[in-house]
Amino acid sequence: MEGYYNLLFRRFEDFESLISNNKIGFIVASPLSRGLLSGKDYDNFKFSKSDIRKRWQKGQAQYEWYANQKRKISKLEEFSNNSKIPLTNIS
Repeated sequence: MEGYYNLLFRRFEDFESLISNNKIGFIVASPLSRGLLSGKDYDNFKFSKSDIRKRWQKGQAQYEWYANQKRKISKLEEFSNNSKIPLTNIS
């Protein structure tokens, strides 16, 4: 089974016992949340028309979600800087 799972998207935890009890393998998709957890700033990035992240831009459908995720990530970045552990390693 494959599914999204990372520090920002943790719904897998709701199914953890079901997967574990039935000995189902789980492959993590998007462990860095499409690059957000790498510390990359997409505010002024030019996405191709087919890139789902295009919806994160101001005025688009998922902009509020993106802005909320950036606020969460800023706390992780602060911890990363203080502890001298790269954000990707924490993620």
